Formats: sequence, C-alpha cells, structure tokens
Amino acid sequence: MKKSILALVVLLIFTTSITVLAEAEEITLKIDKTEVKTNIITKDNNVYIPLKETFDKIGHYTFWDKENKYITITIDAGLREGFFIFYSPDTKTCYTPLGKFKDEDNLVIVQNGTSYMKPEFIKKTFGYSVKIKQ
Repeated sequence: MKKSILALVVLLIFTTSITVLAEAEEITLKIDKTEVKTNIITKDNNVYIPLKETFDKIGHYTFWDKENKYITITIDAGLREGFFIFYSPDTKTCYTPLGKFKDEDNLVIVQNGTSYMKPEFIKKTFGYSVKIKQ
C-alpha cells in the first residue's frame, strides 16, 4: 500500500513538472512604436525571444542562408529601408551597416533549430528602443 501511494505521489509530481515546463511565458515588447506579443525562453538567467517571429511581426524579413550559415534580417520600409543585418551563429559575429561586432554576450542563441535573441540585440543592431511590458 505504501509503495502504491509513493508511486502515485511521484507520478503526480512528475506530471505537474512536465506541465509547468511546457508552458511558455508570454510577454509584450514595445519595439519603437510597435507592440509585439511573443513567448520567451530563459537560459542562464537571461530572457530570449524568437528572432524570426519577432522581426516578422515588426515588418522585417529574416532568412537563414544554409550554405553560408548566417541569418539575414532586412528592413523593407521607413527610414532604415534596405538596412541589412548578417549574423553568424557559428562565429558569433554580427555585421551591420554601422560595423561589425563579436557577440560576446550571447545576444543570439540557437535552440532546437530556432534562433532566439535577447531584446538588447534589437537595440544594438537597429538602434530601436525596446521595452518589456509584463
């Protein structure tokens, strides 16, 4: 009897843990004047947001170049039209019209085939103001 109660308690704890881990926290970002709702992941006490999903929502285009292994982000409107960003996850190098920088702060990570970025990446590469609204 004690073994079956213990097994039931362990099963409940395990099931609850899986449910909690599966839930993603949704936040709202204000990027310049556009509000974007997105899910986040956390890694090493840092908040990351989906790169492609976020840029798509603010009207930018993203493309993964398999051959050269880099991400291209393009702005198609406004003052920064034609602005390109190239980011290489392998070398952690970002190329912008303002220059090149090494990503020593893990601004972009790749997890399960999806690129995630810290909100600071948007500010550093495009100069946009970024605010997180909980």
